[in-house]
Amino acid sequence: MAKKQVRTKEVCFQNEQMYIYGKMFFPSVSEEIYDTIILAHGLGVNHTEMTDYARSFARAGFAAYIFDFRGGSSNSKSSGTSLDMSVKTEIEDLNFVIDCLAAKTYVRRLVLFGESMGGFVAAHSAVERMAHIDKLILLYPAFVIPAQARKLYPKNKEIPQQISFTYMTVSRKYYEDARRMSSFGNVLKYEKDVLIFHGTLDDDVPVSYSRQASDLYKKAHYVEYEKAGHGFTGQDFYDTVNTTIRFLKGEPL
Repeated sequence: MAKKQVRTKEVCFQNEQMYIYGKMFFPSVSEEIYDTIILAHGLGVNHTEMTDYARSFARAGFAAYIFDFRGGSSNSKSSGTSLDMSVKTEIEDLNFVIDCLAAKTYVRRLVLFGESMGGFVAAHSAVERMAHIDKLILLYPAFVIPAQARKLYPKNKEIPQQISFTYMTVSRKYYEDARRMSSFGNVLKYEKDVLIFHGTLDDDVPVSYSRQASDLYKKAHYVEYEKAGHGFTGQDFYDTVNTTIRFLKGEPL
């Protein structure tokens, strides 16, 4: 059986401070209003990283929005550069996207779906925009970022002006902002349903962070994949999509 086709449309948002490039995936059957999923990519990649997830969710009847964080990668189509980017600027970006989409007439409910650093960012935006966010899905969320920053640079004065990593160069702002944050703290104020996925062989974000988060969130569901790393492929990818769809429809997991 042929897979259901989807409709795509560039949807970009702009104000005096920022320009956000994005693309919306709609189900093939046109409706007036949709439950809409905002997908937040990880560090060093752009919106295309989330294309397969977005297309899968659109085939299941949801609208799905992918976008570029400002300076989130060397090939971002949004404004800004990696030297201006930090966790806090990405939270600002996501909050802006949420506000813009919440005003769209075709949006019924909004859901956040974030991977890695995008997951850490989504966890914060879910709190700051809780009135708009119905559910939160996190893939190997990088709750480790603050601890990594403090371990690498115990004092602010030790942070270089520029640091190269993950195929890009960031400024000291990235680490200064990360050092001031906590791994959990404010994110646990989100009291709606949360779904977390993580692989046991993740070398970038220790699985212990997601295990701890699943215990700390008030309404969390946790899925762990044996031998999966930082990113899901094959059956793990399909299981993540199908479990997410059941979660969004309120079906048993």
